[in-house]
Parts: sequence; structure tokens; C-alpha cells
Amino acid sequence: MELDEPLRIVLLGKTGAGKSSLANVIYGEKGKFKESATANSETKQCCAKDKRINGRLIRLIDTPGVFDTDLNNTELSADILRCIEECAPGPHAFLLVLKVERYTKQEQEVVSQILQHFSDEALNYTTVVFTHGDQLNEGQRIEDWVYQNKALWSLVQKCGGRCHVFDNRYWNNSQDSYRNNQNQILKLLKTIEQTTCQSVTRRVHDRNIQLIDPPGFFDTDPESTDTNSELLKGLTQCSPGPHAFLLVLKVERYTQQEKNVVQTIVEYFSDKVFKYTTVVFTHGGYLPEGVKIEDWVCENEALSSLVQKCGGRCHVFDNRYWNNSQDSYRNNQHQVTELLKTIEQTVEKNEGGYYTSKLLQDLTEEKTEESTESTSFFTKIRSIFK
Repeated sequence: MELDEPLRIVLLGKTGAGKSSLANVIYGEKGKFKESATANSETKQCCAKDKRINGRLIRLIDTPGVFDTDLNNTELSADILRCIEECAPGPHAFLLVLKVERYTKQEQEVVSQILQHFSDEALNYTTVVFTHGDQLNEGQRIEDWVYQNKALWSLVQKCGGRCHVFDNRYWNNSQDSYRNNQNQILKLLKTIEQTTCQSVTRRVHDRNIQLIDPPGFFDTDPESTDTNSELLKGLTQCSPGPHAFLLVLKVERYTQQEKNVVQTIVEYFSDKVFKYTTVVFTHGGYLPEGVKIEDWVCENEALSSLVQKCGGRCHVFDNRYWNNSQDSYRNNQHQVTELLKTIEQTVEKNEGGYYTSKLLQDLTEEKTEESTESTSFFTKIRSIFK
């Protein structure tokens, strides 16, 4: 995912759960999303707003509540579909909003209805977020409270154990590091980043291609190893091992941060990874007129050295200006064809082999049967908009 692409997050839950209030807490602006103090929902249709938080562009999509007293089920279904359009080509994450209160049959029915709209696989992309955190006992954490209810604990476990808690009345600027909305926001965004590893299988040019898009290195916190370990786990989706890696960089200055990314990749995968790697540049529109990517790369010694380690393999794309371009080089369709040729040649050069390592083998062994059988939920969602 490109850094200037918004992280698309959909809020789901029953009427009165506090979705709009939560959205305002996350954005740090009271009134950004319309709240209600009554039993009726103020959110009659999906509302999407963007804001940059800690350098990351976030798009929150607030939805009408399930069991809204003013909407029938037909209207709700149509509006849920409209909410997906607000975050095309698909949401990166769902936030299932519940109160810190008794988990009744009505809340369970809410979850059931949401899954009817989005399928069970949506839980792979879902974090449970609780509002009214002041209802927690002194010193109690949300995980401890959830554990007391078997059905609620089961739901959170289906969501990968992901849960957070907020309180829009008392936890703003709190001195308690846990009961502090600002602290919880940072943790929530980190949790969401760690769930963007997506796998899509498509037939392209008469060849079945499986693309695995893991979280980026250093997306939110250069000191965190969580995102990087999530990248390794993403490799288990292409067990017994990937045939190729695409190292994605922008057509821009090759800074120390990019060098650190490459160094981190080598630390995880060893120099052996270069045998399977093609460097792919985005933002090709920044290439000077008539310049090919190989020429541009040669202008930077460190970047040229990297590409040479990858067997001289590099390609360039531009998702804004190069679709159906009449220029035979500056044309994404042409570059896709050439990239697939390069990958095929890489596979042949490696005698049909795939990248593997002791680390990858260990991760593959730990992979659960559930994740093995899982298919990409967002592939289904994106098909709606083809």
C-alpha cells in the first residue's frame, strides 16, 4: 500500500454503541462526526472523512447502526453496500464497536447480521473496540473483562485477539497510561497496520498469480518489530515459499530510510533473497521525459548497486497517468507484461525453485489450518466494483 493512500477503516455496531463518538475521539475533533444523546441514531447514511494522524492518512467510514430504530433491514443492507463504495477498492480494516456492558443476545445478533453482510472472513480484518471504558473496574484491562464472558471472549479470539477500549468522557489526557484515549489511538492504529497483509489470486495472461501484500516496513514505528514479524507471517500464505519478491520503491531520492529497509530485508531473509527479487518503482510520472527507469537508476550508485544485486531486474509503473497510455513504455499494461516475463525468467533461472529458509519453514509449521483454508475476503468485495 502506498504511503499516500488512506488507511480505510469501517466502523460497525448497533445503534448507541458509540461509533460516531469513537470516530471523533480518534480524529481528536468533537463534532467531526454527528453524535446523538438519544436512543435514535444520528448516522442515517455512511459518512466518510479523512484526516492525517501521526503522518498517516486515515479514512474513517461511519455506518448506520444495526437495529437502528429509524431504518428497516432493507435500507440497512443497501447502505452497508454504499459504505463499501466509500472505501473502494475495499476497506483495510473493520472496527466492531461495543460498549463495556453486558454482552446480550442483541449484541450477538448484531455480530451475526454483520457477518451475513460481510462473511466470516471479515473477522480476519476486524478489531473489537469497546466504548464507555470507565465501566471497567479500577486497574482492570479490557482483555481481563472480556475473558469473563465466554461468548465475548470467543468473538475476540475469532478477531485474532484484537481489542481496545476508549472512553470519550473521562480518558482524554488522562495521566493513566492505559486509561488514556491518545495512547489507545496509537495502539489501535498499530493493531490495524499489523492486519493489512492481504493475499489475492488472479489469472493474468493465462497464468495463475498469487500476490501477497504485507504491511510495509517502518509504516508507523521504526522501533517496532511487530509489523516486521507480521510481514514474515504473511509469507506463510504462499507456502511452501514465494517464487519471487517485488521490492517496491518510489521514483524519488534513495534515502537512508530506503537503505535501512533493504538492510532489514537482508537481515530477515539473507542475501539469498536477491536471487528472487525484482525492484519495482511506483510514481513513474516523476521520470524525466524520455528517460527509462534503468537510466534513472544509474544516476545513483547505491540504487544501481541494489538493482545489480537483483540481477539488473527493475520495472516502473504509475497508477495515475500510465493507464492506457499511448506511450509504449509509459503504459502500465505494457509494464505488467514485461514484469511477468521478468518473473518467469527469474523462476527459470532458479530452476523452478522458490525462496525458502529455516525461518520460513518454522513459520509455515506454525500456520493454523484455519488460515490455510482462508480465502481473501477483499477479493470478493473488490469484484463488486469491477
